[in-house]
Amino acid sequence: ILSRFKLNNSSPLAAVNPVMLLQNHLPISFLLWCIPLFCVAQADNPSIPLKHEVGISLLSISSKYGHELTPDFYVNIFNGIRYKRHLGIHAIRLGAEFKDSHSGGVGDVIGECQHLEGKFNLGYQLTFVDKSIRPYIAVDCIYLVSTFTSSFYGGYAGTYSAFDLLNQGIGFAPAFGIYFRLVKSLSISWESNLEFLWVTEHGTITRSDPHHFQSRTTYPYHRRVYNSFLNPVKSISMNYGF
Repeated sequence: ILSRFKLNNSSPLAAVNPVMLLQNHLPISFLLWCIPLFCVAQADNPSIPLKHEVGISLLSISSKYGHELTPDFYVNIFNGIRYKRHLGIHAIRLGAEFKDSHSGGVGDVIGECQHLEGKFNLGYQLTFVDKSIRPYIAVDCIYLVSTFTSSFYGGYAGTYSAFDLLNQGIGFAPAFGIYFRLVKSLSISWESNLEFLWVTEHGTITRSDPHHFQSRTTYPYHRRVYNSFLNPVKSISMNYGF
């Protein structure tokens, strides 16, 4: 576990098991991805086009990355807002989301860490049909800024290690989603995406060797990393159109 604190250029997602990711989300993702196959069977239900839409993220589950010790997922409630300007079947998307994650040590490693992140999206969306169930595809440009702080010690050698980082990054994310219309102006949507991010990590790392009660040395830390990960349940949102 402590080897994850070594300064190297390996991917921070190495500890994330893609099989576990698929096992956790495959049933709901398979069901939602099958729904568009039945959209063609819906009766036409013409409606007055709504030019504006505001959505609130009710639930978001996304892969962890960076220096987190636990390779599971970020689970957030009411953590995002999005505005869309519809132009027929086309739309411009603008959104923001926030993450606040706390986690502890694993096994004989004791400590805690906190990851705070703000992510901002600007993109394009194409909706296929104007019916009660409406699949769509989209692509977003991403800008993120985050902080990561941690303090851990333990393991066989009793080594102490701490990070204090400010991270910034850009990227893009193709997405697929489905609207479920409840009434004329209200809908629920599910969206998954595949994120590609280039992040610069800048800050300090403090370490001791071999025991945590001995003198500690602080080093400057600077690294550029590339992340890519699938989020089958990126957002379940409540949307209002007007």
